[in-house]
Order: sequence, then structure tokens, then C-alpha cells
Amino acid sequence: MWLDIFIVVICLLSSLIIPVIITYKIKSIRFNPENETLSFLSNKRLFGKKMSEGYTEVLFVTGILSFAFFWLLVEKLHFVDDQSIWKWMIISIGSLILLAFAHHNIIPYKWKYLYENFIRTLHNILAVVVFIALPVLIVKFDIFLFNERFAASLTGMGVIGITIIATIFTLIKKKKLTGITEITFITGICLWNIITTIFVIF
Repeated sequence: MWLDIFIVVICLLSSLIIPVIITYKIKSIRFNPENETLSFLSNKRLFGKKMSEGYTEVLFVTGILSFAFFWLLVEKLHFVDDQSIWKWMIISIGSLILLAFAHHNIIPYKWKYLYENFIRTLHNILAVVVFIALPVLIVKFDIFLFNERFAASLTGMGVIGITIIATIFTLIKKKKLTGITEITFITGICLWNIITTIFVIF
């Protein structure tokens, strides 16, 4: 029973409450998701120290909650012994947590800005890893869920499939990564979390 309660609470926090707070915050500042990515919020020169620190805190907490969410689901569904699930959890969510500390910058690539350029490159690599590894983790989870909860597995596959297609579509349409692409991706992941929680718990 306590396991179910923790899963529901973490799902609500990471997939509903935190995104709503972020949306409210973004609307109160001069941020254009059509041209800027959410990672711009970590740039002190653009949005100030307070926003940068807030970005780090939110992303770090989201990463911790995401790991706890999947860990509890694995415990609930007895997937503990499956090493591939744990591997993709560490890769995807570990990269998300590290991304919180690798802040975005737009400093040009020059030798005198070696440290800043390293952080910029690291940020981009981690972002790509998250975009690829998180859907892989979810697909793997849904595959293992297939025999246990057929409806949950099928619905989850559908949601993540639509999310991937919608994310790629916005990427192609804008011809670059924007806040719209990121919001589409995040919305899909949050929706998957909520739907999976409903199927697994209820």
C-alpha cells in the first residue's frame, strides 16, 4: 500500500505540480519558446542568477523524482532483476541530473573560452543522451510490462510513440531544437507517467 502511495505522490509531483509551476514561472518572464530552449533559463547572462539557480534545483529534483518513480515501479512490478532496465535508468536519468549542473551558454568556440566551451559541449551531449535514452527506457519498460499489464503496455507504447513523432515533427518544422520541441517531449513523458501510474496502481 505504501509503495502505491509513494508512486502516486511522486507521479503527481514530477508530472503535474512541477510542470505547472514551471509554466507559471515561464509566463512571468520574457522567454520565447519559439526561438529559445528551456536551457536558456540556466544562462545567468540572459536570465540572471536567481533563474539559473532555480533551473538547476528544478532539474535536479525532477531527476531524483524520476529515478525514484521508475525504481518504485520496478519494485512494484518485480522487474528488479532485469539489468537492462537499471542500465537505461542510470544512463537517462543520470544524464538528466548531470544536465542540471552543465549550464547553457552561447559563448563562441575559442581557445580562450576553453572551460565555457567544454561546459557548452557537455550540455549538448547530455541533452541528446536524455532525448534518446529516456524514450528507450520507457519502451523497454513497456515491453517488460506487456505480459503483466497488456493494456498499460499498449497504451504506454502509443503515448511514447506519439511523443517521439511529435517531437521529431517540431524539430523538423523549426529546423532546430527549440523550447516548443522540449515542451512537446516533456509533456509526452509526463502523460506517460500519469497513464502508467493509473494502470499500474488502479
